[in-house]
Amino acid sequence: MRRTRWTSAVTWFIAAAVTSWVVGDLLLRHVGWVPVLSPWGAVTALVIAGIVLVAGLAVRRLRARERTWIPPTGAATTAAAAQASAIVGAVLGGVYGGGIILALVTPRSPAMTHLAWTSTGCLIACLVWCVVGFVVEQWCSISGDGDDDGSRSPPRPRPPPRRSCSLPCRHSPQRGPRPRRPSSSGGDGAASTPRAPRRFRRRERCPR
Repeated sequence: MRRTRWTSAVTWFIAAAVTSWVVGDLLLRHVGWVPVLSPWGAVTALVIAGIVLVAGLAVRRLRARERTWIPPTGAATTAAAAQASAIVGAVLGGVYGGGIILALVTPRSPAMTHLAWTSTGCLIACLVWCVVGFVVEQWCSISGDGDDDGSRSPPRPRPPPRRSCSLPCRHSPQRGPRPRRPSSSGGDGAASTPRAPRRFRRRERCPR
């Protein structure tokens, strides 16, 4: 599994903050109001962060081979939830950060003061959620994982050495029968006729 880099979280945070600031400024200029934020966003972020943290502690006990309530499939789900928490926490934190910037650059008013305090509380909760996601993802990661693909391919086994063949192969060059010299008989000196060449036995194939 590919790990989440902190540079990606920072990029998402900055992009969401700039987008939230621009959209809020356009609404304030053309419509005359901005959406009212509720502190329940901070409560929701803290509750989700607590659930992910409890599951991450259970995964840590599972990796230590201790008794725990989470199965191996739950460990994979916890890793995915931690990765999502790191990204979503950064994005929502950027949205609330844009609200803080809008409240600071706009003339002071009761609505802007409420927006600044609510955005600050929600921003802190989302940052806690994002940090918990990174920590739990580190607990769920396998030791020795790479940053890119998260796993290393095992080395390929070497092929076994080929056996040397001592039998004559069909691809080896065949030699013809050697001619026999005529042998002389005892006293008359007459040369006897040469014998017919023997038949060669069937050649066997080399085992591969």
